[in-house]
Amino acid sequence: MAESHEEEKRLLGEREKATKKIEDKLLKYYERLRGSLSNGLAVVRVVRGAAEGCNIVIPPQKIAEIREKKKIVIDEHSGRILADVDMDSLDEGDKPKTAKTATPAPSRRKKVE
Repeated sequence: MAESHEEEKRLLGEREKATKKIEDKLLKYYERLRGSLSNGLAVVRVVRGAAEGCNIVIPPQKIAEIREKKKIVIDEHSGRILADVDMDSLDEGDKPKTAKTATPAPSRRKKVE
């Protein structure tokens, strides 16, 4: 218990530092989510195209927004905060397509005699 007590104390100190950097509105939303959800997961990642915890499929546009990390994205079904996308577990159809260079097709003209 002494070992975990020291680690808990250190983590609580880090949490205090982090909460000072977060807006009060977002912190209250996070605390409310943590208290109301059965498993306590307020911030989840997207695995295989679905949010962890509720397993509801996330549209590709939302996945792209999450990947950009320019704003906080909230799952409209469960209310959880979507934080990261697990790129390894996405299906081939869900992965962003890489730009392919267009190769010109060979021209086949008939010779006029």
